[in-house]
Amino acid sequence: MIGDALSLEVSPTPQGVRPARVAVGRQVAGSGRVAQAAVAVLMTSELVSNAVRLNPRAMRLDLHMDGSTIRIEVCADGVRDRDIDPPPRDRAEELSLAVVAAYARQWGLQRSRDGHDVMWLELDGLG
Repeated sequence: MIGDALSLEVSPTPQGVRPARVAVGRQVAGSGRVAQAAVAVLMTSELVSNAVRLNPRAMRLDLHMDGSTIRIEVCADGVRDRDIDPPPRDRAEELSLAVVAAYARQWGLQRSRDGHDVMWLELDGLG
């Protein structure tokens, strides 16, 4: 079995989406959550694609699995001049995150302590 966490640098270009999806799919399936891997891959694609649209200088993906909860975070470095307050669910379409809002138990945007923008989601009840 593979561990319950993953952290990797992701190319901040459209070409970075596929390697991120593959890594998350392998990690989730390898941890014994085979049935949840497809949803986790879809959510990874949505978060990374959305982050690429912000034109960051660098990106990192973090995956954490605890019990039945899968948390995926995409940290974008170098994105500034916008409000990062957690968006209400009804803004999901406006933010191109309608698929995320449909599948995720929780999701949001926040600014990390070091000033990077983090898009995150949690998939729950999948175990």
